[in-house]
Amino acid sequence: MELMAYRPWDGRLAQDPWGSVLEWPIRALSQIVDRPSVEVTEKDHFVIVRAEVPGVEPEDLEVRVGRDAITLRGEVRSREEGGERERGFYHSERRYGSFARSIALPTTVRPDAAKAVLRHGVLEIQVATDREEDRETRRIEVETAH
Repeated sequence: MELMAYRPWDGRLAQDPWGSVLEWPIRALSQIVDRPSVEVTEKDHFVIVRAEVPGVEPEDLEVRVGRDAITLRGEVRSREEGGERERGFYHSERRYGSFARSIALPTTVRPDAAKAVLRHGVLEIQVATDREEDRETRRIEVETAH
């Protein structure tokens, strides 16, 4: 079998000129700026942040909660599975490496009342809202939920 270069615009440019032209810069940028997608909500005096971190183990996550922001750091490690190295790869889109992201919160929160749970590749952080002006940050442990 002969290896061929991957060219996302080949064969599709005539059928969908705008989709093909716009797709490759967006795909390239998403690989350069590799950070988890998040959603931030507020409910019942809690701010809830959910971040997609598939493939990240709890011990490879660091969550820091401040009064007005949450910082996530993590790493997806390459895990060799039996026999894959001998087979060789023709194409792989799996990502490995580290990431960091700070998320501004819509209101001040109490860092001492924070909890983080990792479930099915989604990290959920809940922290109670507060109006005091203490700028302290602290690291919280990430639990595993099954």
